Amino acid sequence: MNILSKVTSLLIFWAMSLDATSLDSLIEEALSNHPSLQVIQERIASTDKGILLSRKFSNPKLALSVNDIQLNDISNRSIERMQASVITLEQKFPYFGKRDAKEENARAMKEVQELKFEDAKALLVSKIKQSAYRAWELKTLYKIIYKFEELTQQSIDLSTAYTATTSNQHMGIMSATMSLSDLRIKKNRLLQALKVEYARLSYLSNKEVFDIEIDLIMPKLSNLNELTKKLQNNFSIKAQTSSIKEAKALLKLRDLEHYPDPTINAGYFYRSSFEDYFSVTVGIPLPIYGSEKLKSEQQRKKLLERQNVLKNNEQKIHSELKSHYAYMHQAHITYTILTKESIPQIEHMFELSSSTITAGGDLFKYIDLIKQDLKLEEQRISAVAEYYKHNASIEALLGVQK
Repeated sequence: MNILSKVTSLLIFWAMSLDATSLDSLIEEALSNHPSLQVIQERIASTDKGILLSRKFSNPKLALSVNDIQLNDISNRSIERMQASVITLEQKFPYFGKRDAKEENARAMKEVQELKFEDAKALLVSKIKQSAYRAWELKTLYKIIYKFEELTQQSIDLSTAYTATTSNQHMGIMSATMSLSDLRIKKNRLLQALKVEYARLSYLSNKEVFDIEIDLIMPKLSNLNELTKKLQNNFSIKAQTSSIKEAKALLKLRDLEHYPDPTINAGYFYRSSFEDYFSVTVGIPLPIYGSEKLKSEQQRKKLLERQNVLKNNEQKIHSELKSHYAYMHQAHITYTILTKESIPQIEHMFELSSSTITAGGDLFKYIDLIKQDLKLEEQRISAVAEYYKHNASIEALLGVQK
């Protein structure tokens, strides 16, 4: 490994570590200021206005009119009794109970939005964690490749310095040099992928991220039954349950619309040469076309639709929990096998073969061991990251917001 490449790698990670951020602070920042959450907050504020609006009467109608205008003497308003200047005020009065039903529907709408807000927070926290765990995976893989890059370079240097250069050994050195190039290419790809992940993490947390302080170790596998019990905290299910409540309130309102709202019209008639008088008219719409009944039936279908959506979503969430748990279980088993069986064996093989390099041992075999060891270490790191990423998905299903 040349000096410039080594110094560059060290400087990159040193610069990143200067501005490292904790996962908790990223989550706190996102929950406080992320635009996607602010959008839902504005919707909740809008439903507050909807609750106030539900108690309001419709606007009254004010009308001015002039009756019996004589074309042969337009300005004369004293010719006969029918001549009058009229001002009328008309107001619709909703059937008792309709305003309560409207308010109940509006409050249910607010409850749905509040639960969607909580669900959005849980999903955002989950996405931040998954991105952070992916960043840890890439960074750790980078470090382990850097370690094996140094080990490969040392093997080449030792083989070159302490052994006679035969044709077979020369081929071994060339093969090791090619492996070294592959490691550098892989390391560069990881570095670019890490930059992409930090950009994604910056968006999710609404804060510029250059590095993150996080250390992952494989924990004890969680219990599936205990996790299943906690699904009662799922905000998506709660929101859809409230959505059914909203649909029921709207159905109640549709049923009340079978009863027509009376309209009262009060008028004052001014006559210049005769006595003034008042007029009161009560009007009631006639529901003779069956529109109200059709609206009720339509709303009943929508209520049934939401109930079926809830059942489907409950089954889907239980399925997602089992799926993520299966991946966690698989990652845990993979990590255990690698840690207790595969990696100790390869390390023992290293001990047996490392001393042979200086004595002219087969560099081909040693480099092959390095490749095998690197592959196993990569699998172990990825197993830990996979466990945590699927655990973050499960936490979102359980409504975890931290």
